[in-house]
Amino acid sequence: MGITKKKILISFSAIVILYLLLLGLVYIIAPDPVVNDFPTGCRGDTPNCTRVADYNVRGEGLTPLLFNASVQDVHDAISSWIRSHPRSSILLDHPDFIHAKFLTFTMRFPDDFYTKLSCNNSQVLLWVQSQSRLGQGDINVNEDRVQEFFTAMQSANIPAGSCS
Repeated sequence: MGITKKKILISFSAIVILYLLLLGLVYIIAPDPVVNDFPTGCRGDTPNCTRVADYNVRGEGLTPLLFNASVQDVHDAISSWIRSHPRSSILLDHPDFIHAKFLTFTMRFPDDFYTKLSCNNSQVLLWVQSQSRLGQGDINVNEDRVQEFFTAMQSANIPAGSCS
């Protein structure tokens, strides 16, 4: 009794159906939250959040960034960086606050990415937080994302100006 094409097809179909059911479950248990302001902190006591703001959670070696630019120009650079990533979308876009979503490649687990811009004297102050919606850990994905974001923002070609 060997493996037939029919058994292979049935097995493959079962795997695809199971995968699609799991994706649907993730979508149902982790809907997009309505968030209108930068979070006051990381949710819970789990290592699935990186924050560089008024206080840090992880964010190894990072401090909030300051730019000699306008809020709009820094906002545009942030939007461009988010949109340059596959499986990312901006859920809320205000002049001083962005809430974006990043999906993992295989299981489409959602991570929330928040930025807040404010004036600090004549400079733009940037806070960021990236966190998983599900689970107890993130395999360092949010830390890596924030580190990559800071590297990109530090090298971004943002026109000089003053905070306005």
